[in-house]
Amino acid sequence: MKKDNLIKLISKSSGQKRKKCESAFDTITLLISKSLRNKRNVVIDNFGSFCIKRKKTEIIIIGNYFKKVIPPEDYISFEYSENIVCKEECSDFLDLKEIVSALSVQFNINKEDAGIFAVCIFNTIIDCFRKNRNIEIPKLGEFKTIKSISREFRQSVNFIPVKKLAKNINHYFNDLNSEVQKYKEIYSEYSDSVPEFKISEEFMSEYKEMCNEREDILKDEVNNNAGDGIRKKLISDELIELHKEITNSVSSEKTEKRTNLWG
Repeated sequence: MKKDNLIKLISKSSGQKRKKCESAFDTITLLISKSLRNKRNVVIDNFGSFCIKRKKTEIIIIGNYFKKVIPPEDYISFEYSENIVCKEECSDFLDLKEIVSALSVQFNINKEDAGIFAVCIFNTIIDCFRKNRNIEIPKLGEFKTIKSISREFRQSVNFIPVKKLAKNINHYFNDLNSEVQKYKEIYSEYSDSVPEFKISEEFMSEYKEMCNEREDILKDEVNNNAGDGIRKKLISDELIELHKEITNSVSSEKTEKRTNLWG
């Protein structure tokens, strides 16, 4: 459905002139578009919500040697719900009250009448969704309805923003494109082709040099301590025993002489 046909339905359901309905509709469209460009979510009671979300970088493995890198993306996610109420965690978002205030100022009417007018516009759009009609809105995007298979009403609506708005939302990543890159083959724990572990020649040569240096140090220590060992071996055990016997005999003679003196 084009915008002109939608304005006719709004004029018929609200009882207002077409020019006034078109002006109010353009104001609402501008507020939603401007809010999204400024990274503000939009939550409209009993209609739905427009939220800006971000897709993370995605890597897809292609065969054994290639991978596809998909860059991040900021996009608009629309959730259609006739029972939604403003209970967003963030404190800054566009809601129905702000839209009503804008219409009240634009047409110089009280907020109650402006609220009735705004609700009438959104209810007309909901009726189009219920009849599975797609709606195209210039400078905003297209709403595409998905038919429900069951008898129960479970309407689903996809929102596709216009290219200019989508680029504005994704301005951080517009210059990034998907790329296919080569990468080394990944060896799984179940693979038999696990590469053999090898020690580099440079490491082996350094290790041998370190061992040789250690061996030289040990030889020097042995040579330095060899003199003490030789000096110790020059005095044999037999000489030590002989020295003890001579010492004992001399001491015993001295004792006997002292005893005879008193005798």
